[in-house]
Amino acid sequence: MVGTNRTPEESGGMLAQRQAEGLRALATLIEQNPALADKLSYALNMLAPLVNHEPDPRVTLTAFHAAAVTHGTEVSVINEPHGCIVAAKFGPVVVRMHARADLMAGGRTRYPHYEPLVIDDADGGAR
Repeated sequence: MVGTNRTPEESGGMLAQRQAEGLRALATLIEQNPALADKLSYALNMLAPLVNHEPDPRVTLTAFHAAAVTHGTEVSVINEPHGCIVAAKFGPVVVRMHARADLMAGGRTRYPHYEPLVIDDADGGAR
């Protein structure tokens, strides 16, 4: 559920339907207001979901790549020192899915597990 606006009761299928409807609505808006197309170009090329929260981001990147290829979309894999990017080009709209290098190497997140500070109001002490 990271990075989404879905409710806990929504399944993947329901989310996919809502996202597709939203994208169709955006497409209609652009078609009916062509003067906005240029203004939206930057945002439509900044679609960059991160998959760092997943146990194995390779699975998600591979699935995204396979779906894009099956769809007939121009897709590329960019391996850089800081991570991997799978970029799919839907005409002038580009979606770039990212994963950090340490996770692509099978390592755990580079950030240690964070134990939140909890203040006990009764005595003002931290635990």
